[in-house]
Amino acid sequence: MTVNQLMFSRRVTRKMLGEALGVTGSSVGRKLRGEIGWTVEDLVRASGYLEVQVSSLLPEPLTDGSFRPAVVEAARRPMEGSNLRPAD
Repeated sequence: MTVNQLMFSRRVTRKMLGEALGVTGSSVGRKLRGEIGWTVEDLVRASGYLEVQVSSLLPEPLTDGSFRPAVVEAARRPMEGSNLRPAD
């Protein structure tokens, strides 16, 4: 869920993340849906590409043995090619 949120906020496509991970865009989609797992190497590469700490992509363990999904506050940065000045 966290990777998907970061991808959305940064306008990163599955294909773009796939290129960073060395896999296809469809493989990224399967990872995002939980059909295939994420390796440690995937998480390291994804965190570097998305400019977040690896730990922010990991779920947080709860006292009952379950896990709370990781939630990352996406750094606010302008969209590539966006107009940074307000309209006159």
